[in-house]
Amino acid sequence: MLTTGVKMYTRLDPEIEECLKQCQLQNSASPMTKQYLKLNILNKRHANGLSPINTTFTGEKKYRLRPDEEMKKEKRREQNRRAAAKCRNKKKWEERLSQAMKLETSTPMNFMAILASGILLRTGQGKRIPKRKRMKEIT
Repeated sequence: MLTTGVKMYTRLDPEIEECLKQCQLQNSASPMTKQYLKLNILNKRHANGLSPINTTFTGEKKYRLRPDEEMKKEKRREQNRRAAAKCRNKKKWEERLSQAMKLETSTPMNFMAILASGILLRTGQGKRIPKRKRMKEIT
């Protein structure tokens, strides 16, 4: 055997090198323990004639929706927007009604003047209630 004065280095497995870096960064032996267990399992599988386990995982696949699913989704969004607007309008109407009730109990003449002007009572679509209907609701 000839010696040329050049030192021969055996490179570590890249996974073990990465494991050593992780151990140093984390100041913990956990990465090395995990690597040891992984290699131990692989050796046992190899000894039993089994194939190695695929340990590489890819990220979640993103699937595009079909056109009919897109339409269904958009239709549902529109329906939800309409329902939310209806709910907001109903809350406004109920708030106005409660204010009207407070005014009615405090000053009856002032309440009638406000009702006659049509400021408080409106439908959810923003249309004024005709006077005949307003007066029927009051009585």
